[in-house]
Amino acid sequence: MLVLAILVGSCNAPSDNALYREWRLQKYNCIATSSYGLTQVNEKFDYVLQFDNTGVFSCTTDCNTISGKFEKNKSALKFSGISFTELACDDMMVERSIVFNLPCIKSYEITDDAILVLKDDKGHILMELISYDLPDESLCGKWRLEKYNSIVTITKS
Repeated sequence: MLVLAILVGSCNAPSDNALYREWRLQKYNCIATSSYGLTQVNEKFDYVLQFDNTGVFSCTTDCNTISGKFEKNKSALKFSGISFTELACDDMMVERSIVFNLPCIKSYEITDDAILVLKDDKGHILMELISYDLPDESLCGKWRLEKYNSIVTITKS
């Protein structure tokens, strides 16, 4: 019975290494709104948050870079020493929201080893990111080689 309780309890805790990778921002708490509703990131923009195992993070945007340190303990997460470049960009609302939200983040959760949810101390979701190293689904599946030698045509089956 004790073994079952340990297994069930460990299912929700992120593994030590699961955070250390690149994450693509999908949704964020926009500082231009007064609610905790999340805003979808435009797919043509690429905001990538990367954690390394030395406690350093970086976030690249289409214009600027945000970086600093982070500490994690089980599901607790704290950002510090946040710095960023300040190039003038066409639309900086997402970048400003990230810089504003990072110090407010107090915990994280990783679901299905692919979705990173960052929350404040009250459990409000401030950012939702997807693992950047997931394969493109349009490339998944079975492929059949149509021709070979010097000219190759590949079609998805």
